[in-house]
Amino acid sequence: MTLEERSGTPAEDTSPFDDKSIRRLLVFCGHHRAGSTWLTHVLFAVADRYGLTYQKCEQKELSPAADAFFQDHSLIDRAALPPYRGAHLIRDPRDIVVSGYFYHLWTEEKWAHVSKREFGGKSYLAYLNSLGKEEGLLVEMMRFANYDLRHMVAWDYQDPNFIEIRYENLIADEIGEFRRLFRHFGFSQVAIETSLGLARVFSFERQAHRKIGQVQTGAHLRCGLTGQWRNVFGNRHRRLAKELLGTALIKLGYESSLDWT
Repeated sequence: MTLEERSGTPAEDTSPFDDKSIRRLLVFCGHHRAGSTWLTHVLFAVADRYGLTYQKCEQKELSPAADAFFQDHSLIDRAALPPYRGAHLIRDPRDIVVSGYFYHLWTEEKWAHVSKREFGGKSYLAYLNSLGKEEGLLVEMMRFANYDLRHMVAWDYQDPNFIEIRYENLIADEIGEFRRLFRHFGFSQVAIETSLGLARVFSFERQAHRKIGQVQTGAHLRCGLTGQWRNVFGNRHRRLAKELLGTALIKLGYESSLDWT
């Protein structure tokens, strides 16, 4: 069995839900380099603890028997889902650019190793490594704006069945945000406390074995700090960010205007 699909074996014959007569699919949606791996580990552990069938997949591959569903690019058709409760995780797009740049310098993800004509026959990883940091960040920002950012902006933020979680709030108050999440899912008080115990196991500091903000190059959990872009972006990056990300930053609530520095 893999992280993508697994039927857990509950530690005891129980359910996490306060109202056990209601069955809802738990839906988790994230975005690349926005903390989705962290959230996935926590939710998978909770599903496993309570014997819930968990799938990380495209919606067309979702089993009718699934109890929990994770879509890492937030590409879902809500109308085609059974009754659900969901969680959607976002992050400041500028920090996603920074995180994505450093991650894509060494990632083992297959798409980043495929030769592309647009990169002069190089893979994205090789092309990024052939550039200096200033140019590389600009390239990563354009890649992000043309794909991942579009999904983040297109998301329906008005759906009451989804709880919106910001990476920044999760870092600042991990237990408080997870408590809010498990309440939204309809967990009983006992299940909330049990699930929070599982969430603590996957905190940044426990997984990375260092404090938030301490950088480790070549690690999936490189830094974890919010607002990294302020120390990484130069004038060119700020100008391009206002052009490519500016409207999205306002819509997502990270800025109130384009007058930021």
